[in-house]
Amino acid sequence: MKLVQLLRCTGAALISSMLMATSALAGPWRITIDTAPIAGLSGFMALDFVAGSPATGNAAVVSAFSSNAALGVGTPAGDVTGSLGSGALTLGGGSFFNEWLQGVTRFGSRIEFNLDLGDRVGTGGRPDQFAFFLLDNGQLPFATDDPSGAGALFYFDLVGSAGTRPVVFSSSFVRATVEPRGSQSGVPEPGTLLLVALALLCLLALTVGARPRSLAATAVC
Repeated sequence: MKLVQLLRCTGAALISSMLMATSALAGPWRITIDTAPIAGLSGFMALDFVAGSPATGNAAVVSAFSSNAALGVGTPAGDVTGSLGSGALTLGGGSFFNEWLQGVTRFGSRIEFNLDLGDRVGTGGRPDQFAFFLLDNGQLPFATDDPSGAGALFYFDLVGSAGTRPVVFSSSFVRATVEPRGSQSGVPEPGTLLLVALALLCLLALTVGARPRSLAATAVC
């Protein structure tokens, strides 16, 4: 096999693996919120899912919730099932506004959870949106630099797996980190590992296949 063909085969497999790694960045997501500056205060967490138009059937699923805060009562509004303590909280698009308002008796130093978002996109109109807020005990948002003035800590517009990305705002009260799940450990996605392995096997096979020809050429010399 010619060198050009060897490079084309190996390069194609590696490019495919890089594309798969890029698409993996769309989620699912791991959320980590540093609430140390408001530790000891009471308030609320608001998890909102606003249905876009036209309807898509998307949902936001919160799981693996963990916090050293003391939680109070959670109140659902709209299309909501489960709870933060039940293993999974699902906010659907059955209503325009869907919310889980979680009372917090005392904030701790951290809040963590996984977030899975639907990837369906409606043609035209506006996309579904998931947003997260931290509120004081009067249900006013802790201030962020959200230009809309709503005080969101972060939000997602659901525009398909290739384009859905978090918009994270800054605050002097709390700090949110939103990243693809698994990126903390630096472990590649399984699909990426598979394609890299295929590229290496392709390279090995072509190298072995070329070896007898090289030996024959040596013998002639």
